[in-house]
Amino acid sequence: MKRLLSLAGAATALVLLSACGPSGRYQYDLPKDGYSQACVAQCRMQKQQCGYLDDSKRRLQEARMDAYHYCVAGKDKRQARKDCAYPGTYGGYGSYGGGYSAFSSCADDYDQCFTSCGGTIRWIPAPTQ
Repeated sequence: MKRLLSLAGAATALVLLSACGPSGRYQYDLPKDGYSQACVAQCRMQKQQCGYLDDSKRRLQEARMDAYHYCVAGKDKRQARKDCAYPGTYGGYGSYGGGYSAFSSCADDYDQCFTSCGGTIRWIPAPTQ
């Protein structure tokens, strides 16, 4: 009986969560002339490079966290604070830094670049059932 209730609860939660997300998609309409299309190609390259940079920063942050955990292993709190600097966000040291993601910023920058090149971005709502 408990398993049936937990399955029903999970199904209800899944239905409720699926209603929270956006129901639709964005459509990117390219500009017609060649110059503007070349401009959009540059935007794509910038977005790709931004994503590569974001991945590199994330890997660097993970490596710094691994080094920190290696440093504090087996030490008491006082000695760990003295010997091991806690890596902050974006490579800074000393401040407590959580996770980060510049990818959404990459997407926002791309959208701005795309529209400044003459492209249009339209929201297409999902069909209602």
